[in-house]
Amino acid sequence: MLNGAITKNTTVFHLFTRHQNRIYGYILTLMPHSADTEDIMQETASVAWEKFETFEEGTDFASWLKKIAFHKVMDYREPGRHRHKPSAWCSGHY
Repeated sequence: MLNGAITKNTTVFHLFTRHQNRIYGYILTLMPHSADTEDIMQETASVAWEKFETFEEGTDFASWLKKIAFHKVMDYREPGRHRHKPSAWCSGHY
């Protein structure tokens, strides 16, 4: 099981790294504020890692990442969403 986790981590890392500048630029076109862009980029990477099993091998990984990023941008644009929520440490929830 450990070997499978290492392989997944390595694969996601290499694919994400290969496309990160393109995805970052895409997010900037949708959310031109750098602080929000960094947050969305981090959330996109997290979802890509969590959902990697749903990526269809042989399809365009950058397009898949763009879809994730688009949905993260839409989440940020929801009315009432706070840009920077306090961390669990600050709120007392660990």
